[in-house]
Amino acid sequence: MKSGRDQAFLWRLDRGPLWRLLMVGLFAANLAVLGVIAHHKWEERPRVPSVSRFQPDIQEFRRLAQSSRGPTAVRRLKVAEVVERGRRISINSFQLIYGSRRNRSTIVIDTGLDARLFREFGGSGEFYPEAYERLQRELLRTRAVYVTRESYDHTGGVSRSADLYGIRDRLRFTQAQARSPQLLKDARFPPTVLEAITTIACERICSPAPGLVLFPAPGDAPGAQWIYLRGIDGLEMLLVGDRSIAHKQIESLEPDSRAHYWLADRDAEDLAHRLRALHDLQKAAPALSIVPVHDEARIAVLIATETIGDGFEYDSPFGSD
Repeated sequence: MKSGRDQAFLWRLDRGPLWRLLMVGLFAANLAVLGVIAHHKWEERPRVPSVSRFQPDIQEFRRLAQSSRGPTAVRRLKVAEVVERGRRISINSFQLIYGSRRNRSTIVIDTGLDARLFREFGGSGEFYPEAYERLQRELLRTRAVYVTRESYDHTGGVSRSADLYGIRDRLRFTQAQARSPQLLKDARFPPTVLEAITTIACERICSPAPGLVLFPAPGDAPGAQWIYLRGIDGLEMLLVGDRSIAHKQIESLEPDSRAHYWLADRDAEDLAHRLRALHDLQKAAPALSIVPVHDEARIAVLIATETIGDGFEYDSPFGSD
């Protein structure tokens, strides 16, 4: 049986400053443990699966591509550039050149965005108005326009164009892209234009033009697709329209942290599946140039090696197909 003095001490411990200090200490310790656990989860990387749910087949790409009639060159036009979480992100359009100088035509892949969308979504960075004007001239001359995904930084250069109704018949959206709410909500396409264009039915894989193959890869963008190119000189290229993928990650199979993908509003597991598929495709075809279309570091290397030309050529004839 405790003495009266012991009971008084325990009462003071239970109710007095010492007790409160002890409780604060325990609370702080619990917070610290939870913080360590949360930090670990926040910074951990998603596990890359051994088999991806995306299954691109390089032999099927080559069979469909009709390379004898494919492009003679691929060129890049940089419309804008931003820095996102320490990574240089360029917003680009690509020009495929077909035929000889006397009988030349082009296809455009991705259309960047205009100055207004850049100010609204771009944040810090630089918009290149001269490049945007050059793109607008090309959109009126090219045979066709395809996009790697329907988001504003791939379609905003045409959706906001003053010549949209002159370009409309050249648009080659897939059915998945045309149905996507991103075209209306973010890219600000007029509904009447989307209702009028002829869409491409491409459920698994298709080749709507010589040397060009569409491989649907839906994710956060329902109409996302990888575009395989095969030139008449044997050039092989795959355009991947995703800001959250860098070429060095395809090589190393090292995705960003879950925190990075959460801030980018992306599904970490989905990105891990994409990295696995692209890594395995590169192993199966070492000569294939995989180009994440926003990865400025990768594109700079391909321009330096003359795999991709810098800037659009100016002598594309008018016409459409």
